Amino acid sequence: ASRRAAHGQGPRRAERGARDLVSLEPRHAEELGVLAKEMRLDLAHRFLHDILREALDGASPEERRQLWVTVHSFPSLSLLEASFPEEVVEDAVREIEAHLLREYPELLGMTRLQRDEIACASLGPPRPLSMRGASARRRRFALERITVRGEPLFLSVRSGSSAYEDGIDATELLRRARVAHVTAGGRDEDDTQIYDLAMDRAVEAEARLLGRLVRAIDRNELDLIYQPQVQLASGRLVGAEALVRWSGDDGNPVPPGRLIAAAERAGSVVPLGGWVLREACRQAAQWRADGLPPFHVAVNVSPIQLHRTDLVRSVTEALEAHDLTPDWLELEITESGAMAGGDEAVRTAHALRD
Repeated sequence: ASRRAAHGQGPRRAERGARDLVSLEPRHAEELGVLAKEMRLDLAHRFLHDILREALDGASPEERRQLWVTVHSFPSLSLLEASFPEEVVEDAVREIEAHLLREYPELLGMTRLQRDEIACASLGPPRPLSMRGASARRRRFALERITVRGEPLFLSVRSGSSAYEDGIDATELLRRARVAHVTAGGRDEDDTQIYDLAMDRAVEAEARLLGRLVRAIDRNELDLIYQPQVQLASGRLVGAEALVRWSGDDGNPVPPGRLIAAAERAGSVVPLGGWVLREACRQAAQWRADGLPPFHVAVNVSPIQLHRTDLVRSVTEALEAHDLTPDWLELEITESGAMAGGDEAVRTAHALRD
């Protein structure tokens, strides 16, 4: 009991100091730049390793097996950072941290690894993972929405956990939690995964896939297929939806869901979306030159494109490059993506319409 009490107080005091330094990065991003980001990540990792080493040193084998590390990510948090003032985002982070405190039986400490990632060390698994026999849905973290300044915000969460095993150190324990977290990111939007050895092979394969995808985008090796949209009453073609497809080195098509998830993890959503937009406009111009009557080509726009790029300029340049009028292009934006963007998304939508 005394060991746990000491763990519970010391790491929390250290974490407050870590968070204070972390918060410098967004406020002075222009001045600190890459150096501040590296300092933040280095501090966060050092802090977490200190907690784990403290928990492992001098503990009995039985006590060590109670040690868990979990990495949580909140994909929507990145969108909030792009759309809301910094103080709103920090309020959201505090709400998330308060929720996580309630999810753990005995928290040793937590720290932000990335802008949308929080790592936790605890004695015993987080509560959703300890609900043996519960449905998959109930075992997920119940963080569907938080309230910040009186306004509800919807957040998905992905989590990867690892329990201590004999013979591993703090670095390996954190690595395993991150591997489980990556595996969770390739599944449902809200998902929790517990590390097992098979995940290492899956993550290695995923890393190779990411490398090939980045090269494929650079080399223009992707394909667009078009799904016709037909008016039922007349049978007239009114549009076509552009769908990106890609085949791996073995010649087999990569499933669309896996392709988009891989692009997100590789940080390639923006160049991929830009390529789709330009290629769809090129094909529309070709159909016009072939004498087809005007119809719209629908292109899906990801939330990341909507909030992190000048979408209006990208669309304008793609249309002008092929001398197309706006009625040839239809942009499809999901409701969840628009909601996460708040007022900025509304302004972008109005600018596109105008």
